[in-house]
Amino acid sequence: MDFFRHAFSVNRLNQWVKENKDLNAYLPYLSMYLGHEHLAETDYYLHLVPEFFPTLISASEERFAHLIPEVNQ
Repeated sequence: MDFFRHAFSVNRLNQWVKENKDLNAYLPYLSMYLGHEHLAETDYYLHLVPEFFPTLISASEERFAHLIPEVNQ
């Protein structure tokens, strides 16, 4: 049963990120839904899973590409 709870939580968080939702605003809802007393218990589900890696790379490139410019030789 823990596998399904974990999979649901991670997938929901990753979906919110893909939808550009504010996790600080949405995390308390997931926490209440899961019956957690503290947000720290829900933070456990905030980790990178292989399926999410392409989304993370794309979002990072869009937001931070200007920080380290390309070097032309």
